[in-house]
Parts: sequence; C-alpha cells; structure tokens
Amino acid sequence: MGVGVLEGLQTDCARLRAGIPIIGLTATLLGDPKVSDAISDLLGVNRGEFHLVQRSNARHDIQILFRQLHSGIDGRKFPELAWVLRNQDKTLIFGRTISLVFRLKVYLNSLCLDDPHRDFRIRTHTGLNWPDDKEKTLADIANEPGCQIIIATNGLAQGNDIRVIETVIQVGEPESSEMYVQKPGRARPTVQDPRAIFYISATRMKLAAKIVQQTDGCLKCCGCSESSNQQEICPGDVSFGHRDTYGSVQACRAGPSIR
Repeated sequence: MGVGVLEGLQTDCARLRAGIPIIGLTATLLGDPKVSDAISDLLGVNRGEFHLVQRSNARHDIQILFRQLHSGIDGRKFPELAWVLRNQDKTLIFGRTISLVFRLKVYLNSLCLDDPHRDFRIRTHTGLNWPDDKEKTLADIANEPGCQIIIATNGLAQGNDIRVIETVIQVGEPESSEMYVQKPGRARPTVQDPRAIFYISATRMKLAAKIVQQTDGCLKCCGCSESSNQQEICPGDVSFGHRDTYGSVQACRAGPSIR
C-alpha cells in the first residue's frame, strides 16, 4: 500500500460527513505498528476510534528453495540462472538495483543470441521503464506465450497479480523479512507447483549452515537447559535444497523441505 493511495483515501474520507462507517481492505499491510500509525495519521483517525483486524495470508502451497550464488553480485555473468531459459516457466526475477536488473537482462540475452525475439521473451520492469511499457510487459507475460521472463526491482513485489507466474527468483539476499514474505507470493496459486528460489551469497549460506549445525546450543525457548556459555541461537527448522531442471528435490541437509 503506497503513500499515494493513502493520500487519495485521506481526501475521500475528508469529504464524508461525520458518523459514516469506513471499511478499508488491503492484502499488503505490514505488521509494523509504524505502518498502522502512518495510516491512522493520513486518514485522520485516532487509536480507539477504529478496529484493526489482520488475518494471515500465508501461502503454504509455494515451494521455497535456497541456492548458493557463486557469481559475484556485481559481476556480469550469472551462469546459475542459465537454466531459466531451458525451463520455460513464466518467471519473475528480482534484483535489488536497476544496475543488477540490467546486467541480468544482458546476460540472459547473451545466451539466446540466435533468438530474434529475445527482447520480447526477456523483459525488464524498473523505474527506467515508461508506464505504458510496464503495462504492456505485464499484459504480454499474462497473455503471450513468447513472453517468458520479467526481471524487476522491488516495485513489482507488491500490488500486482500476475496470475501466470510459476517461478519467482530473488538474486541476492532480500532487503527485509517483509520482502522475503512478499516476493514468493508473486508465484500465484492459479499455477501448478509454484515455487520461489533465493540465490544467496556464499558468506550468507555459510552463516545459515553454521546456525543450523548448532544443535547443541538451543535457545531457552526450545525448553532445554544447555550451558550458559553456548551461543544463544536456535537453529529452528531450516532446510536448504534445490530442484533440478527435471523437478526433483535434492536436500542439502536432512529434514523436511520448506514448502
């Protein structure tokens, strides 16, 4: 929910006479109290004057996978993503910056130089694209079989419902836990076997593996009484794995896959 939308709501609410009930619905309201406070200020209401009801929209049908990003995030080649062109899924790839989006686009284009329609097949959606170009890209991915991949910045992570997206890919770590939740949700429930793949740097993967392996240092919340000199990190239930081109899952650690 953007500030522009909220300002428009504020203008509309100001035109209503006092006493008229107002119901607002959104699928993207974050749990941070600062967000709800900002909405209250924009709408001109005070705590105690309204009810805030939130329900979980968790998508348990999405398979979430973690893969190691061997290429440098500032590089120009990303061989880890070459499989996307062979896979043929309708795919949404997120890059944190416009620069990264451009380099991902150039690399994937370089793998299909013999395809005269590669620029139609592989599209970008960033702040540098004109609004009508963005609209056409979203229409083409939904309706044209030849349009397969959108490479985008975070602007496409919220407020869009592209019902044909089967695979979502994040290159690099998500900026926040909110983005970790939002981006997999772009893989829609209208497709078969939706999945989200996070390509994480080697440093972060090593840190995650270290946490998982700390089975002797559970947090007090786990109900165990470990010695106080153990690092207070709970490994929780974390699994890392990947699905190859043929759809099988290969787990890198024993335990249930996150789906």
